[in-house]
Amino acid sequence: MSSSGYLLSEHLLIAMSTIFYRRTESKKERQLYCNIVRTSLKL
Repeated sequence: MSSSGYLLSEHLLIAMSTIFYRRTESKKERQLYCNIVRTSLKL
């Protein structure tokens, strides 16, 4: 995978997580989503 492609997907992930985080009020859901994002960034 090209570095620019990886960077783009990372920006997309951050943007999506920001939108989701703002829409989600429940702390449990936020924690779950944060774990998913962390796992995705490790891959």
